[in-house]
Amino acid sequence: MFEKEALELRDWPKFKSFEFFVASRYLRAKRKQAVIAVITTIAVLGIGAGVAVLIIALALVTGFNEDIQSKLLQGTAHLNLLRSDGEGIADYRALAQRLTRVPGVTAAAATTYFRVMLSSTYEGQGAIIKGVDLSAPREANEVYSTIVEGEVTSLAAGQPGEEGMILGKALAEELNLKVSDYVTVISPEGRLTPFGVTPRMKRFRITGIFHSGLYEYDSSWA
Repeated sequence: MFEKEALELRDWPKFKSFEFFVASRYLRAKRKQAVIAVITTIAVLGIGAGVAVLIIALALVTGFNEDIQSKLLQGTAHLNLLRSDGEGIADYRALAQRLTRVPGVTAAAATTYFRVMLSSTYEGQGAIIKGVDLSAPREANEVYSTIVEGEVTSLAAGQPGEEGMILGKALAEELNLKVSDYVTVISPEGRLTPFGVTPRMKRFRITGIFHSGLYEYDSSWA
């Protein structure tokens, strides 16, 4: 038997690998070894199904991670620079120009963040207001790529008291607000009056709706 097996191996074409020969030998069992062939087929199919499930699961996880990452980077800046004392940056335009000369930086713009309360005729909701610099490049303000209703340029006040605001889609639905409606912004930083400390309030006109695809932003940002 050993001589015959050695002869078969010797006569096997040279371009065939040894691993291929062994696999073919056991996959194509003789008629008397049909049970071995069935067991081998079941094992191969099981391993193939397991590998396929693993590949599909990895593809789903990778796609989910890439989707979340792209929405996170689309909804906000890739990098924020803040003063260590929490104060504002005085000469921010000159700093933005310096930053754009740093390798890897495509655009830079000044911005502000405030936690406020938004109040409409029907509802009230806490939110984060992000102030954008309309004179900065479009690439530096992600609102240009996420707005689905209205125009970003309409944020500029046409006349005193007509400052615009763009709401996240989920936040607008929560407050039952549409484009051209008005919303009152209530700041937690109050001001001292003869009657004590009163909250600061300002009225804004809704000039647009943005939709980033990430509920965290769409439900709490303006």
